Amino acid sequence: MSVRSGDGASVGNAITFLYAMLGTDMDDPIERIARIKSSTRLGKERLPDVGGMAMDAYTAALMLPFMAQAIFGFGGRGKPASNPVISNVPGPAETRYLDGSQLIEFYPVSLLFNGRALNVTAVSYDGKFNVGYTGCRDSIPSLQRIAVYSGEELDKLEERLGIVA
Repeated sequence: MSVRSGDGASVGNAITFLYAMLGTDMDDPIERIARIKSSTRLGKERLPDVGGMAMDAYTAALMLPFMAQAIFGFGGRGKPASNPVISNVPGPAETRYLDGSQLIEFYPVSLLFNGRALNVTAVSYDGKFNVGYTGCRDSIPSLQRIAVYSGEELDKLEERLGIVA
């Protein structure tokens, strides 16, 4: 989650991590979105109201168990604190070109650490919203199915909202 203040520097990362309920036990997509929104709002309210180096220290402390597992090779030996990892990265708002060729779509490539089965990253680009999936093939043999299921769920959400694609 971005923790960049409105008056902060515009380069580098200013992020922390937030645990959220995804509502995967709910059939109704509207109720699921409400659960996610409520959960993330509560998580944001619980963040310490600090900036700069203090937030970096908070994030480091929050991630210390995870990072220690990765550094010392213990990742994947116990139950992970979270799974999946989901992120949203704002990309360029305007069309980009390389040597005169227009970039049509932009998809993320994400990292997957030992002990994590799935990383879902969304990135915006030129008024579009694209989602990329990175997964452990031993844990998730078909990422394509997850992508298809995600599309089906988006269709259900749009139908419930009366959005015509």
